[in-house]
Amino acid sequence: MTHPTIEGDGVVLRPAMRDDLGTLRALFGDPGVYERWGGAPMPDSEISAKYLGSRSPSVECFIVEEGGRAVGFVQYHVADDGGAGGGMDLVLSPSERGRGLGTAVVETLVRFVARHLGWERLTVDPDLSNPRGIHFWRTLGFAPVRLVTDDGQREPYWLMERSPSH
Repeated sequence: MTHPTIEGDGVVLRPAMRDDLGTLRALFGDPGVYERWGGAPMPDSEISAKYLGSRSPSVECFIVEEGGRAVGFVQYHVADDGGAGGGMDLVLSPSERGRGLGTAVVETLVRFVARHLGWERLTVDPDLSNPRGIHFWRTLGFAPVRLVTDDGQREPYWLMERSPSH
């Protein structure tokens, strides 16, 4: 079953499809992105396996569009504890940053998961070395919950949380 398209304030979140490989390759090939998502550009096989094709019931991936143009990627994933919440990740093309699109995408997705999935909390996990990202999430109402320094798989990061009713 294909997830519905989600429409927001000037943005459309449409389910990522196999035809979006080139778009995702460009997004995840940006040094500002891959430095925080694994340290190297993702091979096509990994992009396809993680973000395209069959949908996991616990993860949904979307291409962010503005005016019919692909400008980013966003996903949500159900929390491992099975509670009423989960996390999200957002990537915008470098040329699209700083124009309010990130805010529009986050608010659109927050409304969707609250209304349609009943989520009571949403988390993000920006790297400690990403002050711009931390500031972005804070301005949208995400509060630091815990500094994770011993993950073993990535550099230290903040676990930040927001209630959809924020």
